[in-house]
Amino acid sequence: MVAVTVYLGVLAVVLVCAYFKFLFRRRKSCEPPIPSGHWLWGNGKQFAEHAVNFLHETQRKVGDIFTIRLFHQHLTVINDVHTFEKFVKEKNFDFDAIQKQVNHNVFSFALVDARKMLKEAGKTVKGPHLVKGMQQYAQHLNQAYVDVNSRKDNICSKMVAEGEHEWRTDGLRAFNAKTLFSALFYTIFGKDQTAEHFEPNVVFKHFRLISQILQLPLAGNARQYVPQCCQSTQRLVQTALFLRTSCTGGRFRIYSFRH
Repeated sequence: MVAVTVYLGVLAVVLVCAYFKFLFRRRKSCEPPIPSGHWLWGNGKQFAEHAVNFLHETQRKVGDIFTIRLFHQHLTVINDVHTFEKFVKEKNFDFDAIQKQVNHNVFSFALVDARKMLKEAGKTVKGPHLVKGMQQYAQHLNQAYVDVNSRKDNICSKMVAEGEHEWRTDGLRAFNAKTLFSALFYTIFGKDQTAEHFEPNVVFKHFRLISQILQLPLAGNARQYVPQCCQSTQRLVQTALFLRTSCTGGRFRIYSFRH
């Protein structure tokens, strides 16, 4: 029994030494500050209890850019929105890994040759293709404004008929979705009157919902929104499948779905 205890003690010491030797890394002078936390788990407990409060408190103490440690993983947090553009343009940053992980875990699809797709798409926005595309965009944008005004007139007529005199408001994001996003959507993918789910406002609505829900796990209250997220994901999958079957010639072989 004593020998077993000694062996276990030696094993524990070896594991701790191995951790500090191979996994644990110390902060370099040129790296963002790391908030204090548990010597082994790092900031995992603080982050799990309430991530949003922890991030705001750390920002108040150490600044806009800092690194949190979750066991042996180090995550750098940038809370200054004015620096996002500069960081995104850095060639050292590769977002392919997280993009593939999120697309697979949330939407169950994978982009096939994303860089090649972007390169080929860039060829179609030059020269005569650019002029034609801008003409189509202008037509769709004009039609979008006509549709918005038509819906506004219908609402006003209904309010007058029902004797309502209260102000009706609409957000800037919703207005842009009905006009700019709608025109851009139809310019890129074309317009199909027969597909109910192939409608920019429907796509924007469900994608916006998923975008909001993806942020909720940080606050620890995303469970109640899972059914809505599943429904929105299914609608986006239907739209993507429609795009895949509608595009001929194999040029738009973008999506690979897991059924």
